[in-house]
Amino acid sequence: DQNLPERARSVLQENAEMKACFSKLSEQFQVLMEENSTLRERKHQLSIDVEIQEEMIREMSRMSCLQRKQVQQLQEELKNKHQN
Repeated sequence: DQNLPERARSVLQENAEMKACFSKLSEQFQVLMEENSTLRERKHQLSIDVEIQEEMIREMSRMSCLQRKQVQQLQEELKNKHQN
């Protein structure tokens, strides 16, 4: 008979410990979810930044190519003028 109250007390203590553990895990989960959300937002912004930079690089490369062709044309024109 006395074993039952001891067992009940033990179960209640174990239950309290489990609740405390669950509460701590729940808090940690919430922190991780917030960090995850922040990281996802950062990843999205970085992805946008990369797209913008890639577009800028393409445009700069195109402009560089055009300018190089113009320089070559001008050099040819200058060369032809000197020959005449």
